[in-house]
Amino acid sequence: LSNGTVQWQMQNTSGNDIVFNNGATEKVRFPYAGGITFNGDTAAANALDDYEEGTWTPTTNSGWGALTFDGVGSYTKIGNIVHISVHILIDGSGTGSGDTTIGGLPFTPNTTDDFRPAISVYAEKLNTSISTYISGLVDTAALIYIREGGRTDIGSDLGVHFDGGSGIFLQATYTAT
Repeated sequence: LSNGTVQWQMQNTSGNDIVFNNGATEKVRFPYAGGITFNGDTAAANALDDYEEGTWTPTTNSGWGALTFDGVGSYTKIGNIVHISVHILIDGSGTGSGDTTIGGLPFTPNTTDDFRPAISVYAEKLNTSISTYISGLVDTAALIYIREGGRTDIGSDLGVHFDGGSGIFLQATYTAT
């Protein structure tokens, strides 16, 4: 007992898993190989073996032209699933042009067709109104493209809608490699 806090340490030198039961029912297992499993699952592939929280700094391309931006994002990684959240404020003067992408993702995304991410984007204070939704996708270069809804072609020039004072709120969940 230290300052009213109970401290304990468990060490496994035998090479066996550490198992916690509720009566005869297994609830939690710490496999000797690493990770944690629940409710009697002993499969190594199902062991939760990674958890991390942090911040990341987004990068952007020429879609914002001469505009400068300020943005910081946060992430949570559980296993190979990454959830990111970012707010980017465009603080320069001028007008953007061309594709608008966000890079610098905290982990490399799995970009095969079976693993496309879920992305939610909201843009504020655009210099012209957009009548369709804004959507995003991650390509094989680990970039999130933000385009006008219904458009998939390169050069979808969403950048022309941004100027100083515009901003983007983005959340995405993707599978890391």
